[in-house]
Amino acid sequence: MKKAVKGFSLIELMITLLIVAVALTLAVPTYRDFVEKRQLTAAVEDISSYINLAQSMSIKTARPVNVSWQGATGHDGDFCMGMSSPPKAMACDCWEADPEASDFCSVGDSPYRLSKQDFVDVGHEFAHFRPGSGNFTFDPVRGSVASWSDQEVVDGDWILYVHSNEGTGPQRLFGLELSLGMTGRVSVCHQSDRKMRIGAYPPC
Repeated sequence: MKKAVKGFSLIELMITLLIVAVALTLAVPTYRDFVEKRQLTAAVEDISSYINLAQSMSIKTARPVNVSWQGATGHDGDFCMGMSSPPKAMACDCWEADPEASDFCSVGDSPYRLSKQDFVDVGHEFAHFRPGSGNFTFDPVRGSVASWSDQEVVDGDWILYVHSNEGTGPQRLFGLELSLGMTGRVSVCHQSDRKMRIGAYPPC
């Protein structure tokens, strides 16, 4: 005689679905926070490396190398950064797309440009520059900052901060600040008034 195969009752199935739904509800915000945290750290790491590259290229080529930017006009505005060296213009226009233009961002024959789209989608609230547009130049002998467009660039305070998309002010989950010293050293810290910290960086 065959044994009856026992299945799930309707109540058991509903309880299982409820547990899955609760687990997904808890997991989605955690995953979103992880993605935003990774976007912020990737951005400051890439921009820090970009500035360090400009410094090393200045010393290596024995030519001044300029780093310039045109910053976001609002929380969701676009921005770009460029790198240039003679005979190109100092500073270059990081929005210029024509490689033959005198203000195209390049060192030698290689273009150098970063933009917001390298990190996040258009419309994502992400970054602020201080000042909104500016530049500085590395000395090819010492590798230090030889000239700058505005005193704010080298006053020890941040020249760029990036933040998570959700919320406003202290209600944003994450915030990182990037500053530049006269020696050309780049420093990054996390904004301690945000809801969460990024442990790899010291508090500002």
